[in-house]
Amino acid sequence: AGCEELKYFLVDADAQFMPKIKGEFSVNFLVKDGAAFKKGERLLEIEGDVHDVLAVERASLNLIMRMSGVATFTAKIVDMVRKYNVLVTPTRKCLWGLLDKKAVVLGGGGTHRLNMADAILVKDNHAAIMKHNYEKIFEQISDSNVETRFVEVEVNGINDALKLAEIFSKTLTEKKIRSVGVMLMDNMSAGEVSEAMKEIKKAGFYDDLLFEASGGVNESNIIEYAATGVDIVSMGALTNGVRSIDMSMKIV
Repeated sequence: AGCEELKYFLVDADAQFMPKIKGEFSVNFLVKDGAAFKKGERLLEIEGDVHDVLAVERASLNLIMRMSGVATFTAKIVDMVRKYNVLVTPTRKCLWGLLDKKAVVLGGGGTHRLNMADAILVKDNHAAIMKHNYEKIFEQISDSNVETRFVEVEVNGINDALKLAEIFSKTLTEKKIRSVGVMLMDNMSAGEVSEAMKEIKKAGFYDDLLFEASGGVNESNIIEYAATGVDIVSMGALTNGVRSIDMSMKIV
């Protein structure tokens, strides 16, 4: 992961981006983004002035090592939950921003939001300011006339989940918000999420929304969350603290 970004860094970026580089680079990728590779395999070849190559060595390695680490771990998690119809995404703990999100996609995951304007996310603190008055929250979103891919609202318990599902469903049915609705069940155990999903299905709101579980999800419990029936499981661990893939650059 990181071939496209490395090519931009070394070849396509404005020369002023790297003022100390005297010449030009050519890059030959032997393995494509998203492809598997084995230990010891040569991944790419860079040609350039020896001083220039040494100047970009660490930055180039850091880029593809980090992105490959994120993509590899994501691929592992995606494979673990393959039998469930669930999308694995990162959280907002993306230390490298869009680079982390791109690496997750190359590993088979999703991206969630790309920026603050891409979707509306109503977190617990936002809802608290509004006294958890979801009707008023949706009225303000509707009145803003903001076009967004989806509107996502966080809940932290089973009762709030059922309450929000009812109000959210009504708001979408009446087309006060012309967007996809997503409920984020945050920091709830897999058991609590499962119970909330059962109650929402029983009440008849399951088909009106998408459902996401997040908070405390890791490699050891991801299958439990995937089995609850949610559409999305987000993990900060995909990008926060992930190990980079060990790579090196050799002059030949």
